[in-house]
Amino acid sequence: ENLLFPPPRGTLKVHSKMETRLLTIRLVPGFDDSVIQHLIECHSDRNGLKTLVLQLYGTGNVPNVKSGLVQVLSDAVEKGILVIASTKCFTG
Repeated sequence: ENLLFPPPRGTLKVHSKMETRLLTIRLVPGFDDSVIQHLIECHSDRNGLKTLVLQLYGTGNVPNVKSGLVQVLSDAVEKGILVIASTKCFTG
């Protein structure tokens, strides 16, 4: 009984006013930085992209040999886009 999670403490709350202007990208080895850059440039206006979620691979780190990616992500932050890096690794 309750192997993973404790029983709920209250009633279920459904949130219907959530930000929907987000993009989730699963990175794979050999991905092209220019695709991410193009998405950010096309959707970074006032009513455009608000959050970019990167699903990382390997040890859960961004490849440091892709300096272009670091610049693209830095530009996104400067435009007011929240950049989130997620991983399925427990350590990394």
